[in-house]
Amino acid sequence: MSGIPNNLFNVVLTAYPHELEGGGEVYLQVKAWNYDRSPIQVKGYIEVDGDVIKNVETRIPANANSDSILTLSYNLIGVDNHTFKLFLDNYDGKPNGVGEEHWSEVKVEVNPMRGVELEQVGFECNDLYFTKRVTGANLESTKNIFLNYQAEVKCIATIYNPTDKEITIEELIIGQPTATPTALDVGLKQFNGEISSNIVIPQNYVVIKFTSSAEVPLLVLELGLWGEHVFPTATIYIKDL
Repeated sequence: MSGIPNNLFNVVLTAYPHELEGGGEVYLQVKAWNYDRSPIQVKGYIEVDGDVIKNVETRIPANANSDSILTLSYNLIGVDNHTFKLFLDNYDGKPNGVGEEHWSEVKVEVNPMRGVELEQVGFECNDLYFTKRVTGANLESTKNIFLNYQAEVKCIATIYNPTDKEITIEELIIGQPTATPTALDVGLKQFNGEISSNIVIPQNYVVIKFTSSAEVPLLVLELGLWGEHVFPTATIYIKDL
């Protein structure tokens, strides 16, 4: 990306995923470009559908080139086309024409769950804590490339039955997991899924627990996994009502 002439910096707001069924966690990331060759202090906020969800005060490193300067997650609910907006400037964090001001926005669509009346109303994953795992022989005399680190990955999806009928879940099929950015894709193992109950009574919830592990070389950790998120996927088959 190239900057506008005479601008000191530029910022872009990204979101993943861009579509959800029933709602769930959206992962936001702010990327920055610095054209001034010295650190720039910026202020502002992130809003969704006009409501501020995060006040921002951070610094853009010198020579930043698509660097991540902020990540956060937001639990998005309500079937609609939602708009996240980022505002940042290098003065007072207010869109008042003072200082260099930048806006960026991204849309996330929440659709009804396809083919069923169940709704996904929540989704969250644990933070990743990597512990040392040795691979290869005679590690003391080898280079760090033979050092891998592994972390447990645990996620929970909350499913709601808004109807006045009991719904039976006949099968839960776990799909291929994804990661964003993609540094964890290769080392991310297939998820296992466990549902708290196959019977979802009216106006009540069940929980799907996903478990897996992620493994990365030391070099990847040294480069940084800032902003890394994982996403298990699953398909629910229900008994005909």
